[in-house]
Amino acid sequence: MADKNARLAAMFREDAEGMIELLHLIAARIGRTENPLESIDQAFRYAHSIRSEASFLRYGSIVAAAREVERILRRCREAGRATASDSQGLSDAVVALDHALSGVEPALASDGPGGGRILLADETHLLDSPLDAVRLERLRASRVRGEQLFLVRCRVDEIPEMVAPRLYLVIGNLEKAANVIDTLPRLDGLVDGVDRIEVLCALTGGPEELRRAVAVDAVEQVEIESLEYSELDPIDPTEYRSGMMVQADRITLSMETRRYEQLCLHADELTHQLAEIVERDRSALQSLSRESRLRFELTERLADSVAATIRATSYVSARTILDPLPAVVRRIARDAGKQVRVRITAADVSLFLPVADIVRDILLHLVRNAVDHGIEPPAQRTAAGKPETGVIEISVESQHPDTVLRIHDDGRGIPAQARGSGRSLWEVISAAGFTTAGADTGASGEGVGLDVVRYSVERVLSGSVELESEAGRGCRFAIRVPTVGRPLSVLVAKSASRFVAIPAAYVFDRFVIDMAQVTRDSAGALHYRYGDEAVPLRSLEAEGVKATEGVPLHGLLLAVGANRQLVVVNDVVGEETVLRDVQVRDSVFSQSVNQSVSLFLPLRYL
Repeated sequence: MADKNARLAAMFREDAEGMIELLHLIAARIGRTENPLESIDQAFRYAHSIRSEASFLRYGSIVAAAREVERILRRCREAGRATASDSQGLSDAVVALDHALSGVEPALASDGPGGGRILLADETHLLDSPLDAVRLERLRASRVRGEQLFLVRCRVDEIPEMVAPRLYLVIGNLEKAANVIDTLPRLDGLVDGVDRIEVLCALTGGPEELRRAVAVDAVEQVEIESLEYSELDPIDPTEYRSGMMVQADRITLSMETRRYEQLCLHADELTHQLAEIVERDRSALQSLSRESRLRFELTERLADSVAATIRATSYVSARTILDPLPAVVRRIARDAGKQVRVRITAADVSLFLPVADIVRDILLHLVRNAVDHGIEPPAQRTAAGKPETGVIEISVESQHPDTVLRIHDDGRGIPAQARGSGRSLWEVISAAGFTTAGADTGASGEGVGLDVVRYSVERVLSGSVELESEAGRGCRFAIRVPTVGRPLSVLVAKSASRFVAIPAAYVFDRFVIDMAQVTRDSAGALHYRYGDEAVPLRSLEAEGVKATEGVPLHGLLLAVGANRQLVVVNDVVGEETVLRDVQVRDSVFSQSVNQSVSLFLPLRYL
């Protein structure tokens, strides 16, 4: 019986960690989604499953935390929406649930769970009945996106109390891998008496991704069937009409990174151009009629509003990248045979979306390093007089003009041989290829891959890193990231004797110039034969670019909308990410050439 109880406890921990990770993601998006009720129902299933299973295993703290999550979700369900306060409350409740799971100790009674037989559901099938309006809309959205349609069937071979959590886990995995359209039975209530499930879902990949998603302990008889959309919806997708924009409280747009960077640049340039007109032609503006001046002032306000809207919709709360970390750390620790708890302190800090993506990768790298190479195994910690469970503390706060991230672990610290080199500790361990593998420390290699973190912080974000380490007491990282700039991908090139940076969002091709393809029209303008098109040819220098015998010239094909132009340069240094201060219009600092370089914006000329 003890073995069975231990197995059930391990299964519960695995299930709960996966579902809490999904709850973190739902909490982060629930206030921004167009249809919150779907996310609310999904989150309620996970919370209900965790509470039911924890109750069965007598984990009182987890039961109480899961009940609080359910209470918030029930309130949102009754209101039919989720406010910003609800979203924050749900996020806090999920964090509390996560902490409850981290701190729980098994307390199973000696008489373990009883046996019993789960009956198969009635011999009905998901495709026996037509889809309702909500699920038909999901189906049509997947069809428009060009996704493949599949029907997944599986059965759970487990004691009665563990069947529902297994089914919910399968659904959760499928929802991460695909767009779930419908299930049988519907999982918006209890699933007593059921041990099999059918899931209609769609994804851009193939059945292998679905098979991996349902590869869960005790799940068997897995069948995956490919379907045609016409079997469930005979209407041609070109006939679809939304008609929901007016009623929707919120919409979500998907945009290519190239288009997004162009949008930001265009909004900034519009504001700059208007400000330049005011500064340069102030007297001319005063001579305009009153109506014309009012129109110009309105244009200024609209430009400022557009730029402000883009900025406001491009920021996310730091909590969205912090809250999933405990679940990530637990998985890494479990695989390494260690016990680690995460403590998070986050002020009300927002990060520019591209910066947030980079910060997320930095934090993941550091916490993974801390678990793998910093936190000791339980036996070593006990021998050193430490608790078996290691601790990683993460905090984020705003210290104008920077955002400061701090990561502290109570592990073994960095070995002494990494010190005393005349360089700072951070410079030593963040050097490419640095490792202490093989040193007599018991570590498999501290500092592994920190050159990647250094590049992201210092070269991409123009930030800094401070590091303190004490043998046997762990490491403290303090990372400062400027909040005044925005990452911008640029192509750095050499034109005559100077370097220029061109936003990569406008560069569609680059190649060595073939002089045989250069032509001149009747007006004397130069063009370049690019495929079937004669593209205007220009230089960034007033006197043009001079070719050196034996040294090729390079062409950069730039495009703004339908307008294209080929810019000739002497050499291409390469692509890099720079941090652009939107108040500085015409230059950026290039790490590649270690100097400030001119920023060339094609939209001013095309």
